[in-house]
Amino acid sequence: MAKAIDNVEPIHGIRLTISALAREFNVSRDTVNRRFSQARVVPVGENDRGYATYALKDAAMAILEVRGECQNYNDIDPATLPPSERALLAKARLDETKKKIEDLKVDQAEGTVVSVEDCREQMAIMKNAFVHMVDTLPDILERDCELSSAAVSKVESICDDLRIKLAEELMS
Repeated sequence: MAKAIDNVEPIHGIRLTISALAREFNVSRDTVNRRFSQARVVPVGENDRGYATYALKDAAMAILEVRGECQNYNDIDPATLPPSERALLAKARLDETKKKIEDLKVDQAEGTVVSVEDCREQMAIMKNAFVHMVDTLPDILERDCELSSAAVSKVESICDDLRIKLAEELMS
């Protein structure tokens, strides 16, 4: 009967050469080099013979092509992959797209995103309210604050400039 070991401590700092990694993972040295290049794995030192050594954790993730959830599969060029991995990439892209669509549906149901039409409608309401305020401001200032005609003319000029700037920003 095997005894359960529950106090095993992880081993840190294991470093291996490309040849040793290729043997352990049963892949060619070229595959290891290509995957290190793609994953941007850098050596962490040298062994006693002067060969570059790599951290086991970084090397294993690159060799096994472990991709984090934040990986953008659109950045991967299928032409650089062997045929067997192209199908996996296509499936990963499809799964990612399906997840985005599902997330968008949930966000819409929760009301955290709005449709383009709703956004345009709200922007039009805000724009109309702003333009109305800018149009009536000189009259209000003249009537309620008893501004001089020169001051009212200056306010009208500034309001016209604001309206033009708003129109330019909305059109760009």
